[in-house]
Amino acid sequence: MVKVKVTAVTDLKNSDLIDVIQNTVDVMTGDPVFATPSPSLGVIQTALDNLDALEVESQNRARGVVALKRTARATLIALFKELCLYINFTLRNNPNAGDVIAALGLEVAQTGGHPVGTPEAPVNAKSEVSEEPGSIDLSWEAPQGGRGVHSFVIEITDGSDTPESVWRQVATSTTTKYCVSGLDRGNFYSFRIRAVGAKSVYSAPSEATTCVAG
Repeated sequence: MVKVKVTAVTDLKNSDLIDVIQNTVDVMTGDPVFATPSPSLGVIQTALDNLDALEVESQNRARGVVALKRTARATLIALFKELCLYINFTLRNNPNAGDVIAALGLEVAQTGGHPVGTPEAPVNAKSEVSEEPGSIDLSWEAPQGGRGVHSFVIEITDGSDTPESVWRQVATSTTTKYCVSGLDRGNFYSFRIRAVGAKSVYSAPSEATTCVAG
């Protein structure tokens, strides 16, 4: 299971702490994945603005700011920890949890080791232009002969696979072949495959494969 690495943020100096949490709030705002954040993003934004204002005051050598900054920092960190609990709970069954956490500008902490029953990732994923317009044919090999694998999840992202890619599930398959249709002709797409084992446990993704929709 992947979770937010909270200490990677809470150990930062104030200016960096503000930047990271502000980015997280900005990315989460309006994201349907995080429909009801707790604490609310408005509350966290108020805490961010408060600490930021005190940082400016301290740079102007205003008196009596040190204690206020310490309290404001503690308040912001407490709210952020609560928000991380919400993020972790919301993403608990999301096979792309690590990617989503990274997209929030946060570090991932791997916990609990490799879950029992987790299949290995599929291998030799390939993509090629399909005879059907706006489609791409995919093929791959099941891990270690496919023992314990019940199905496969196909994920897609626009363009090439990069650290900034946002992956989304596009289909499932019980075989090692699939034709993805409804794509924009002439556009490049990347795909990766996950094996699904017992109790719907997802494997890590396969290596990505990229192709243009014909």
